[in-house]
Amino acid sequence: MNEITLTLGELGQLIVFLFVCSICVFAIIVLININKTVSKVRNIIDKNEQNIEKSFSAIPVLVENISETSETIKDNIGKLGSTVDSITSAVSETAAVVSDKSESFFDIVSVVAEIIKTLLGAFSKDKK
Repeated sequence: MNEITLTLGELGQLIVFLFVCSICVFAIIVLININKTVSKVRNIIDKNEQNIEKSFSAIPVLVENISETSETIKDNIGKLGSTVDSITSAVSETAAVVSDKSESFFDIVSVVAEIIKTLLGAFSKDKK
């Protein structure tokens, strides 16, 4: 009978060879997919080249506008802070005046109420 003998070294070499072959096949598949993707990206860029150039040319203007807007906002925030402080002090002063006036008003109302009570008391005693 025909016998085939395989040593452990040959078996190891066969396993390594098959492993390297499978890695090569996997690498080829990955490279093909990468090539397809790069081709699609290139086509998209070619179709939109004018739009991309317009966008890149507009970037410096946009950056300048953003910078100006930031400065304007910064200035306005400072003005807003001083305005809020002014409003706060005005409201505090108004509240103090209203509080004083309301106390005076209530004092006047109580005096008038006392006068009315006295008059009513005087008239009700006369009728009896």
